[in-house]
Amino acid sequence: MKELAQHGYHIGPGSLHRASHKMKAEGLIRSHSEAAVGQVRPCDVATTKGRRILSSSKRRLRGPADEVLGEQTS
Repeated sequence: MKELAQHGYHIGPGSLHRASHKMKAEGLIRSHSEAAVGQVRPCDVATTKGRRILSSSKRRLRGPADEVLGEQTS
């Protein structure tokens, strides 16, 4: 969340929790547990469907971004 704050976004943990549940329900991400420093922590990873939709979204947004920024945003 600190990284988002550096870009002017101020969201709380509840917002991320809701978004994560929605993406899981839509089959875009899946969860598993990872051991880290003596603790077990949840970890979300993109599914094949999630990666496909992300790639498609990037392509669709690239044109408008290039137009606004006046450069290639590859």
